[in-house]
Amino acid sequence: MLRAKTCGSMEEEPVIIERADGTDLFDTEGKRYIDGVSSLWCNVHGHNVAELNAAVVDQLGKIAHSTLLGLANVPSVLLAKRLVELARIVGLNEYKLKHGFKEIFQTTVFGYLAEKRLELARDYLIDPNKSITDIADLLGYSSIQHFSFAFKKKFGHSPKEGRGNN
Repeated sequence: MLRAKTCGSMEEEPVIIERADGTDLFDTEGKRYIDGVSSLWCNVHGHNVAELNAAVVDQLGKIAHSTLLGLANVPSVLLAKRLVELARIVGLNEYKLKHGFKEIFQTTVFGYLAEKRLELARDYLIDPNKSITDIADLLGYSSIQHFSFAFKKKFGHSPKEGRGNN
């Protein structure tokens, strides 16, 4: 069954999505929906794409995250090479590709990733079983001090104070 679903009123029962495949979502009653409002990533690639899932699992088996502050890692080097290749394929130089990204997203690729990392940290603080030191380490910060400084700069309070707000 296909039907349009938008953010409904509070009187409506929410549709509870159980799984996804390609551009389709399936609720707990087995009804199928076309996912037309998901993130750009899902609209372009679809949900539950075996190749993407395998790449994520493969990468997690090697390293989940490594900071790029004074370091490099194999995935970041490969990504940099792919960006250069992508720029050539679409007839742009690397500068124009980076400039286009910044124009669309209002930040650099590195800035975008740094923002997402801090948002992930905020989400991790909800889990009382994860220490702040573990979160900083998990997200690749070189020290808890660097993590705390970046977190406070973005959110206006320390991770410890952030944990108390949850």
